[in-house]
Amino acid sequence: MNEVVFDCRWSGEVTPDFVGDFISVLECVWGENIDLDSFRSRYFHNIYGPSLMIVTYVAGYPSGTQAFWRNDIGRRLAYQADDGAVLEASRGKGLLRRMIQKGMEVLGNDVMLYSFPNSKSKPSFLKLGWDVISTHPVRLLMFNRFFPQQCPQEAEYVYAKWFLRSRKHISYVKRNGYYFLVIPTSRRYVRYIISSCDEKTAMLFEKQKGWPLLVYNKQSNTIDAEKKGNIVVMGHRGEFIPVWKCDAI
Repeated sequence: MNEVVFDCRWSGEVTPDFVGDFISVLECVWGENIDLDSFRSRYFHNIYGPSLMIVTYVAGYPSGTQAFWRNDIGRRLAYQADDGAVLEASRGKGLLRRMIQKGMEVLGNDVMLYSFPNSKSKPSFLKLGWDVISTHPVRLLMFNRFFPQQCPQEAEYVYAKWFLRSRKHISYVKRNGYYFLVIPTSRRYVRYIISSCDEKTAMLFEKQKGWPLLVYNKQSNTIDAEKKGNIVVMGHRGEFIPVWKCDAI
C-alpha cells in the first residue's frame, strides 16, 4: 500500500525543497508555469502574516497541495483555502478533502475560513460542512442607472497596493463621482465591477480606456468558471466575503 503523508507547514518555516514540491504539483495539474513573483508575494511577503501550506506525498512523491492563504477580512483573522491540486494518478482517494480537513484542524475554530471553489473542488468543502453563501445570478447594470447603494464593498488601499496592483488586467473607471475597479470579460464592451474604491486606490491602476456599455455587478462573490452566470463562494460560517479578496481576481 502506498503511504500517504501530509506535510503541513507555516510559510515562514518552509524549505526550498518543500516549495519546489508545492509548485511542481500546481504546475503539473494546472498545465502552466507559476508566476513566482506573485507566489512569493502571496505567501512570503503577506501583509497579514504567515499562511499554512500543505504538500501531500504518496509513496514519497509530491502528489497534492492545499494552502490556507492568510487574507484577513476587515479586522477578522481569516484564511482563504486555495491552491488545491491533486495529481491525476492520486485522485479518487479523498486527498483534497483530507488536506482541507488537516488545515482546519491546525487553524482551529477561532479563525474565519472561506474559499472560491470550482465545481470540481466544491464537493470536498461540502462534505466538511462548509456553507454555500451565494449562488445568485449576476446582474447587468447600465452605468447611467448605477446608484451609490448598489456599490460593492470598497477595496482597502493597503490590500490593493500589496496584491491587486500586480493584476495587470484590473483598471478603474469613474462615474458620477464614484470610482470602481473593473476587470475584462469576453465581451469587448463589458466589464465586471469587483469593487468600489476611493481616488487614492484608483490611482494605483490604469484608467479604463473608453466607456464600457454594460457592467456586471458581482456583489460579494466570484463566478464559478464551471458554471458561467452563477456566483459561488463558500465560508465555514457563512460570513460576507468581498469579491476582491479572491486570489483568482
